[in-house]
Amino acid sequence: QSRIWYKSMSQGLYAGLETIKKIIVTKDIDFIIVDSMGSATGGEPESAATVLSTFNALRQLKKSSLIIDHSNKEGFLFGSVYKENNARLLFKMEKTQNKDENEIIFNLVHTKGNNIKQLKTKGFSLVFNDRTVTIQRTSDTQLMTAGLTGGFTNDELIEHSLLRNPEGMDVKSIAESIEKNESTVRNRLSEDKNNAMRKGIKPRFMKIARKGNDGNDIWIASKVLERLQESLATSTIEDDFLEER
Repeated sequence: QSRIWYKSMSQGLYAGLETIKKIIVTKDIDFIIVDSMGSATGGEPESAATVLSTFNALRQLKKSSLIIDHSNKEGFLFGSVYKENNARLLFKMEKTQNKDENEIIFNLVHTKGNNIKQLKTKGFSLVFNDRTVTIQRTSDTQLMTAGLTGGFTNDELIEHSLLRNPEGMDVKSIAESIEKNESTVRNRLSEDKNNAMRKGIKPRFMKIARKGNDGNDIWIASKVLERLQESLATSTIEDDFLEER
């Protein structure tokens, strides 16, 4: 039997506080989901007083809560800055869906956490069928391929682009593919090389001897060489086996 209870509200959370308290007791509620913060305020989301009264109401309920809110065109929470200030944990969700497809891919990017370290970006896919909805985790590669790059470092974006182009890319092509300026890419490639030399480890990116059509250096991901070496090693083992047979 489902333990999820839904309450439709026609007023703000603060105004309906006593009603919510009774439901929590009678239904033995442990966790609250508020959808959405704008409606729960019951007023102007730009008003500090309105937002603060909503958070005060939530604290009076003495239960853990998940609040769903919306962002403005710039990607920030719509309304008062006290929304972010009062949140203990904050995740930003980005999604993508191709036209006429029944799958949505989205990520959760951790942007704030009180007393915890920054959490890794997580990706998911939602597939809508006739009567069911399937949710499953997606890989970092799937997220970046879908254009959901929030939460990933420049190094991760560069490596992903180079792995998708194993023949190698010049700085300009890398910059265009990850939508960064060329100086940022050059700095990351240089820092990766210097860091590898200081620590005596293999660099993440490697510059190969050949030049591009315009005379620029070509870069590849070290993982490309590793995969090639593994492939060659596997082929050698198979050849030895055939010779023995």
